[in-house]
Amino acid sequence: MLPPWEFIDPPCQELGPDAFFPETYENMGYSPLALRTLRSVCNSCPFKIACFEWAVRHEAHGFWAGTTERQRRIYRKENNIPFHSPEANLA
Repeated sequence: MLPPWEFIDPPCQELGPDAFFPETYENMGYSPLALRTLRSVCNSCPFKIACFEWAVRHEAHGFWAGTTERQRRIYRKENNIPFHSPEANLA
């Protein structure tokens, strides 16, 4: 499974990581305008499915493939998908 940072020219690249990992958490981490903007970028992305598959298994934080942390946590639980943090492999 290819990690999202290895995708070639994804649309999110233009926004930079700060947009997807906000320092100020309001409304579960993102303002309504930020959520609409990020989802618009993700919904037009040719890598959305691959990004979601990676994020649901490996990303506890941030906005990935149009989903928040909470949405991915619920999806993992409902679909019995194990979570494997990539940082765990570095230890």
